[in-house]
Amino acid sequence: MSNAHTPLPANDGATDLNRRQRARRRTRAKVLEAGKLLFEQVGYERATIRAVAAQMGMSTGAFFNSFTDKADLYRAVYGHEPITPEQGRKLADALRAAEAFIAGFEGDELQDGIGALLTQIRSALDLDAPIAPAADTERMAA
Repeated sequence: MSNAHTPLPANDGATDLNRRQRARRRTRAKVLEAGKLLFEQVGYERATIRAVAAQMGMSTGAFFNSFTDKADLYRAVYGHEPITPEQGRKLADALRAAEAFIAGFEGDELQDGIGALLTQIRSALDLDAPIAPAADTERMAA
């Protein structure tokens, strides 16, 4: 029996690269989760990168390793640009008009889904939520 030591295979860096890629994906997932939670809790305007990092229990550097800015995170979470208060008001007005129109079909047995659609519209309108002042031009979440 030989006491010769069998050499270990050379590490070509692939293992380290895979580990780093997995760590980056985990960090990105944490940022997405923290950002979504914060956007839902306080809205786009009040959510800050520092608050997202604090929610993750990480540094702002971890945020910037995954996203360029808050708008980039918002796009990744919701799939569209943050809307302005003016856009939000126009959207709410359009939903109110749609609600009024669709309500005319409520109770019509031939109109499947009207009740569910009205519920969805009313929920989206969240009529108890305050509307931002018209002079406010900063972006916010719908």
